[in-house]
Amino acid sequence: MLTLHRDDLDEDERRDLPYWIVSLDPGKSQDPSALTITRVHVRDEDDANFYEVVHAQEWPLKTLHTTVRDDIGVLMLKPQLAGRVVLVIDQGGVGNAVIELYQGRAAFSRARIVGVMFTGGDNPTEDAVNDVYKVPKHEIVDNMLVILQLGRLRIHEDIPECRKIWDQFAAFKIKRDDQTGRMRFQAAEGEHDDLVTSLAQGLWIGEHVWEPEIG
Repeated sequence: MLTLHRDDLDEDERRDLPYWIVSLDPGKSQDPSALTITRVHVRDEDDANFYEVVHAQEWPLKTLHTTVRDDIGVLMLKPQLAGRVVLVIDQGGVGNAVIELYQGRAAFSRARIVGVMFTGGDNPTEDAVNDVYKVPKHEIVDNMLVILQLGRLRIHEDIPECRKIWDQFAAFKIKRDDQTGRMRFQAAEGEHDDLVTSLAQGLWIGEHVWEPEIG
């Protein structure tokens, strides 16, 4: 199995190891499980990271969460994912039970497992003990839109599943809640936004939480 840090590499070689965000939006009764894998090109201290989506995947509705876990486990062991990995899982709804399926499994032993819960508040909060972040959905979406507008996100259109991300972007609706005044982000009626959600939560973790350790 590949290891996260190797003792035979010097500091520069360790810094050049790929940095990956593997982000899962677990399926619910009417929504499929969705996964995005994003390579992070870590820039110098004064520059922002660049994100490159290299894999996207949706499972058929009602696919068992254990099946999804095993499929992701196979991906995690591929040589292409050598390097530093964070596994981000939406912990809302069924997520509490789902995240436990990944903890302690050999295929995920070199990944940091982080939970994200979407909230309707104004400020993110951290449960440091369990590595879970409660983040307003509008902040997660705003973060993704800024990265996209600044040209810091590339989605490989030659990969069919990645093209679905753009389709879901096109169907993504922004509405103002008349009672709270907050902006609401959701898929259009009859559409799914699971890949967009997966990508957005991973990008938020990449920007605000996880810095790959050197050494």
